[in-house]
Amino acid sequence: MFNIFGQQSQFIPNIGQSVYERLRKEFNANETSPYFAKCDVNILEESYGEVCIFSEEREITEFDSLVLDRTVIALSQFLLRSLYTEEKQNLESRTFLHSWLDGSVNLMELNSFLNEQNNYKLLNCRYFVLIQKFQRSKQNFDLTYYKLYSRSIFEKNGFAIFLVELPNQLIYIIADLTQQDLKKRIVGCIEKLRVFKRNNYYTQLKMTTAVGQIVNDYQFVSNSFETAKDTLLIRMNSQHLSYFYEDLFIYQIVLQIQKNTSILEMARDFLKPLYDYDLKHKSQLVETLQIYLQCNCMKQETAEKLFIVRQTLYHRLDKIESLLGSDYLLPQKRLALEIMLLTTQYNFQENEIRAI
Repeated sequence: MFNIFGQQSQFIPNIGQSVYERLRKEFNANETSPYFAKCDVNILEESYGEVCIFSEEREITEFDSLVLDRTVIALSQFLLRSLYTEEKQNLESRTFLHSWLDGSVNLMELNSFLNEQNNYKLLNCRYFVLIQKFQRSKQNFDLTYYKLYSRSIFEKNGFAIFLVELPNQLIYIIADLTQQDLKKRIVGCIEKLRVFKRNNYYTQLKMTTAVGQIVNDYQFVSNSFETAKDTLLIRMNSQHLSYFYEDLFIYQIVLQIQKNTSILEMARDFLKPLYDYDLKHKSQLVETLQIYLQCNCMKQETAEKLFIVRQTLYHRLDKIESLLGSDYLLPQKRLALEIMLLTTQYNFQENEIRAI
């Protein structure tokens, strides 16, 4: 019996399925059986399927097990070559996938394309776009094996993927076929890809991963793509932040402000006295103000987080008030102030320009 996970099992010869099921139950119950043996088909460190041999007429011999092992090795190599060739030739749909990403695709054509994939779930499930951006390197990397492994990982975790490769970038259009624990499964896939990259041919390949908005219809994949690009800009500056667009709401606001140069300059002008004072006196007024606002203006908690005595905090707050005005903590100004601090602290747009 040969089974690629997610597909119908094949029996050679095409008989004995009931015998297989009975002997398999005995094998699973006892973790061994004299009439049954199995071996996993592994491709790029991941189990891709399994081959089983069984007989109710005689026991499995050592020679049978050796034949099974050699068969699986040959089968793994054959499948890897086939998948590699398929991945290399998978450029025909690239133009179509580009139009899907930018929102210019004809919906009838898109519907027909998804029907051709022989999976009815693709027409009624959630979608999202995941981008992996690689830093430019003097070394040229063949990403075919990485793409094969990523496809295997996502499919094993209940996803269907459509992959577009651009210079220094992989863009995944991903359909969620199981509808459960979505973020947990995505993070699990990303972590496995990180381990694979570290342990194989791609150790020197530095990358940033970003996940766009999760949408409920394949028609809105372009929305997920646009938000994935914004999320990528944010995470290129701050790798410690979440992979997900939905988790970066305040940073998304900051990014949109930074795209508007007039508002960005207004924020810089307002906070300039603090930054100038810190630079001139080697003080920490900006950091003090940030922590003070994060602690909801609780002085004792702020002093503890800054590892200073309260008298020092009072002196810094007096100086901040003299530079920004006595009304800087009024509700509307305080809200604007917190956003302006984030806007000047992070430079998402500038970092992208430097990276390019």
